[in-house]
Amino acid sequence: YQKRLLALFCWITLTTINSVDLTESFVELKLIWGGFAVIFILNSIADKKNTIPWIYTIYILYFISIMRYAQNNMLEMLDATTRVGDDTVNGNVFCYFLFFLTVSIYILGDIVKLKYLRLIFRYIFFAMIPLTLYIALITASRQSVLINIPFVILAIFNRYDLTKLKNFIILTIILLGLFFYFYDNVIEIYDNSLLKARTETNIEEDSRYFLIIRGIEAGISNPILGLGPNGYHAIFKGMSHNSFVEIFANAGILGLLLYVNLLWVFIKRQYVRYKRTNDRMFLTFFIFGL
Repeated sequence: YQKRLLALFCWITLTTINSVDLTESFVELKLIWGGFAVIFILNSIADKKNTIPWIYTIYILYFISIMRYAQNNMLEMLDATTRVGDDTVNGNVFCYFLFFLTVSIYILGDIVKLKYLRLIFRYIFFAMIPLTLYIALITASRQSVLINIPFVILAIFNRYDLTKLKNFIILTIILLGLFFYFYDNVIEIYDNSLLKARTETNIEEDSRYFLIIRGIEAGISNPILGLGPNGYHAIFKGMSHNSFVEIFANAGILGLLLYVNLLWVFIKRQYVRYKRTNDRMFLTFFIFGL
C-alpha cells in the first residue's frame, strides 16, 4: 500500500506543472508528504506487534482532544440547531475521527492481551451507536449515520455468532434497550435540528450536489493533469466533499485510477485472506475498507 500511495503522491506532485495556483499547490504538497512521513513511521513502528494497540489508541486520544476543544471553545454550539465547527476544527473532522475511533475500539476489543480490558472495549463499542447519533446532531452530518451505523452493525455480526440463539437474544435485548432508551430524546432533538433540515433537502438543491458537478466538469476539462494539487480549492474556495471527484479534478484520470486501485487492492486482499485463513480480523478490515 505504501508503494501505491507513493506512486499516487508522486503523480500528484508532478501535476504541479499544470497548477492553477502554485501557492495552494505547495500547501497541499506539504500536507500529503507530511502525511506520508507519518504513515512511514507508524508502519515501521507496527512491525513490532506489541506496539499495534498503542497505534489504535492514538485515534482515541485524537477524538477525545477534539471533543475537549469543542467543549472549551464551542460550548454554545453544542446543540442540534447549529453546526459545530470553527477555523481550527472543521465540523467534518468530528465525523472522520468518530469513524476511526469506532474502528479502533472494535479492533482493540479483539487484540489487547488482558481479558478484562478486551471486555471493556467490547462493552464500550455499543456506546458508539448513541455517540454516532450525538455527533451527527451537533455537526448536522449525514455521513456519520450513513458510514458509522452500518459499520457498527456489520462489525457486531462479524464478532458474535448470531446463529447461536443465546447470542442473538442478548444482542437483540441490548440493541432494543439502546433504541427505546434514547428514542424519545433523539427524535425530539432531531425534529428541531439542522440535521433534519439538511436531510430533507432535495438532492438537486443541496450545495454539495453543485460542488460535485463542478469537480466532475473540472476533471473532464483537464483529464490528464487536472487542476494541480489543491486546484479545486483554489478555484471554488472549498472542497467537493467527495474524495473521488476531488482527486479527479486535481490529478486527472490517472490520479483517480491510482486512488481507486489503492482502495480496491486493500479490500480485495482482505477478502482473499479471510477466505484462505477464516480469520475474522481480515473480515473486519474488509468491512472497514468498504
